[in-house]
Amino acid sequence: MTSASDVLKQFARLAANYGDQRIATSEQRTLLLREWLEAFGNHSPAHLHEAVSAAMKATKFWPTIAEVATEASAIRREAVSVVGIVTGSGRHVAVDIPFGREGRNEAEEIIHRTAQTLRWKRDARAKAGLTAESPDEVQEQRPASQDMTVSRTLKNSCASRRSIGLATCSHNCSKHACEIRR
Repeated sequence: MTSASDVLKQFARLAANYGDQRIATSEQRTLLLREWLEAFGNHSPAHLHEAVSAAMKATKFWPTIAEVATEASAIRREAVSVVGIVTGSGRHVAVDIPFGREGRNEAEEIIHRTAQTLRWKRDARAKAGLTAESPDEVQEQRPASQDMTVSRTLKNSCASRRSIGLATCSHNCSKHACEIRR
């Protein structure tokens, strides 16, 4: 964290650039040093140095604590964001990282990986000289999402629930005479 000597180094830079009228007396230096330490005590010396450099480039006059603090906070946020992106943790993540490759969402990634695995199995069987179709290949011809939709529809229809021996339909209706007494 920033120490008094780090702040004094920044005062020296500012005095060289703007003149030393703000820190001409010992009292002025002490008061300004106390205020700057309170404002920048939680920032690293490197962030403070970069913030003072940016403020010196942007202003004609000695920068205020607010100007330097705004710049130091932006530099700190950017540093935390970069660390968060590199390590995969952190509070400030600048970009949204998609779930899978090529921008696929989770469901699309699962379907893509399943299809790729089946292709690899088929290619391996072809290299080994096996020509018989496996159950995987038969399943590959119909998309997984279609199977899920069909099974959901069948489970929710009254007639299909009666045909597989379930006592009531999914919505327990009485007007369609779905209940079967056993």
